[in-house]
Amino acid sequence: MPSVHESPSKFNVDREQKREQHEVSIGQVHACPECGSPTIYTPTIRCSHCDKQLPIRCYVYRRGNAFYGECLTLNLVSRGSTLDEAILRLQRAMFAYVETVFAEGKSAKGLIPRSAPLSSWVRYYLHTWKRRLIRFLGRTNPLDTTSVPSPEPTRYTVVEC
Repeated sequence: MPSVHESPSKFNVDREQKREQHEVSIGQVHACPECGSPTIYTPTIRCSHCDKQLPIRCYVYRRGNAFYGECLTLNLVSRGSTLDEAILRLQRAMFAYVETVFAEGKSAKGLIPRSAPLSSWVRYYLHTWKRRLIRFLGRTNPLDTTSVPSPEPTRYTVVEC
């Protein structure tokens, strides 16, 4: 809400600038500063009762010549011809989905979280265990990605966690 001294048009410009900055951060793939692996930016969703952050589980896998990015918490899948393309599409899909749910102004119950089927969770945990084994053996995995909350100040709040 603009203050008494700010004009509504200035408020709209500030919102537009924030939206453009947000598009820049999810419109590119960033690397983890520690290990250099690609980073998947996720929306920050908190419970309105306990302020606990909802963990968003995401990963990327390869099947044939295509790469797939999957968000298990929101039951979203993206496909790309490269690793970066799959990550970018997944990031855009997650943020667009969350913004759409909250734009409706109705309860997000059943929509956030919207859990993926059991087969997707099994695939995720197999991928995670394989990733840990590869790290333990001192090898690198080109599909090793990290999911982190977006550095953007936009946070979403759900009624229940």
